[in-house]
Amino acid sequence: MQNGSRLLKYIYNNKNYYFDPNRIFSKKGIIKTLKKYNKSYPLKLITKIKSFADAVLKIVAIKSSSKYIIAIHNNTDDHFSVNSYKNTANASMIYMSKSQDPDDFFLVTKESDFTFFKAQKQNVVLQSKYAKDDGSLSIYCQTHKVPYINVEAQIRHKKKQIDMLLLCKRLLTKSH
Repeated sequence: MQNGSRLLKYIYNNKNYYFDPNRIFSKKGIIKTLKKYNKSYPLKLITKIKSFADAVLKIVAIKSSSKYIIAIHNNTDDHFSVNSYKNTANASMIYMSKSQDPDDFFLVTKESDFTFFKAQKQNVVLQSKYAKDDGSLSIYCQTHKVPYINVEAQIRHKKKQIDMLLLCKRLLTKSH
């Protein structure tokens, strides 16, 4: 987050360009986010943002299929939820709990993680191997066989998000 905004700003040749930081992990995603948030942009910016994404990936050191990436995201009420994955090619399985807010859910790339969260009666989506490349970290991780869990919670659901992170800890200590 940058100054209360989801978008990051890149200053190039004294001009501001904006992009979504979770759409930079593929060239296709970079181009799409630049087109969405800018009237025009220099082609060199694609390379610069790709370098930035590579630096982020180097920091989190995702080179092993035994290490997890856990992302923490917030959404707004009824804007993005487990329901967003219904009837799409982006999910191979969905579990919706009757007792949970649909805005609070896990997105995972491993079926065993899906099974774990489902057994805990948590909203969970198993990302499809055929999910559309939007440049997101989840797609990158799936493509590179790095286990990924997104803890997605509605803004101001801090206690729920903490509980979700504690479930991730339980999963990881159970399986390793």
